[in-house]
Amino acid sequence: MKASVKADGAKVGDAVTVGFRPEHLNVTAGDKGALTATVQLVEDLGDHSIMHLDREAVEGRVLAKVEKVPASEGQTVSFEIPVAECHVFDAKGMALSRRD
Repeated sequence: MKASVKADGAKVGDAVTVGFRPEHLNVTAGDKGALTATVQLVEDLGDHSIMHLDREAVEGRVLAKVEKVPASEGQTVSFEIPVAECHVFDAKGMALSRRD
């Protein structure tokens, strides 16, 4: 995954957190994408749904806001995050600056 940020003093190997809003995820059925997850829960909220996605090697869940649910609970999905929508934070929680 790539993000359009400056290093701002961060070095290779430093811990970072990648943040994004659920509505910015592009989710598709299947496991053909670079990022995959298992659907744990789908909340139908009327005009949209919130998908709770689990990634095996990552702590916590990924939430995705979708208009059409591409897969059911227990199935695998692929997702991507547009580069412009990724936010990166250093180990202290400070946001790394965006590149112009």
